[in-house]
Amino acid sequence: MPRALLPLLGSLLLSLGCSGTSARCQQPLVNYCQGPCQTYEQATAQLRSEVTPGCIVARLGMCDGQRFVQAASNTTGYTKFFDGGGELVGVRLSATYAAFCGGNFFQQEYGEPPPCRSAVITEDLCSPSDGGTDGP
Repeated sequence: MPRALLPLLGSLLLSLGCSGTSARCQQPLVNYCQGPCQTYEQATAQLRSEVTPGCIVARLGMCDGQRFVQAASNTTGYTKFFDGGGELVGVRLSATYAAFCGGNFFQQEYGEPPPCRSAVITEDLCSPSDGGTDGP
């Protein structure tokens, strides 16, 4: 697959998942955190420390009034959503294969991630230029 298409594929995988169906693979946020949840500042610092040359998706942004931290590889990804105070409110995990809820879903949600119909990328850590409107 041409490298130029990989970020687009990552964005699509993170945004599509189970949309269009009423069935959801969802669990309480406490099941994801298994202890104290990360804050926005902690998640951002972790993402920055994990970025490598040639990364697929690593970005920060806003959607539906919430900040998000997002990362993806060729096969899996996550988007973590935070309220204005920096508290984690939802997580959306995605895969290119049915990896969740007994192998029946391409996406797993924890807490209440927003639908994110439109997002603004505030920083793209995999790209030399920041900004944009594509997102979760």
